[in-house]
Amino acid sequence: MEGEMSVRLLLADDHGVVREGICSMLSDYPEFLVVAEAGDGPQAVELARQMQPDVVILDLMLPGLDGLQVVRMLRQVQPDTKVVVLSARTELEVVEQVMIAGAHGYVSKLRCTEDMINALHAVVEG
Repeated sequence: MEGEMSVRLLLADDHGVVREGICSMLSDYPEFLVVAEAGDGPQAVELARQMQPDVVILDLMLPGLDGLQVVRMLRQVQPDTKVVVLSARTELEVVEQVMIAGAHGYVSKLRCTEDMINALHAVVEG
């Protein structure tokens, strides 16, 4: 992605330490730029509307609106924004629900940094 603009990211997770960890991880990858952080579902939708990120990294379990509700709302208000759900839930039916709701990717919080970066590259590249 050399010479290209950074991929603008919105992080949505209700745990500040998780957001900080993701920001720290992404600091090693100049192709990604975190433009906003949200601690709950309604804030994630509003910040996506305001900031128009390329990708939202979204926790499945958020206060206010759960991740599935946020995915559906983002598909309506920001249809060009890609959504990658990040969750500790790994059950197949949960992953299927997320994808049916309109997410572009799903990454387990139990996986390594490389898996997250690969997922982000995959959704950005289509």
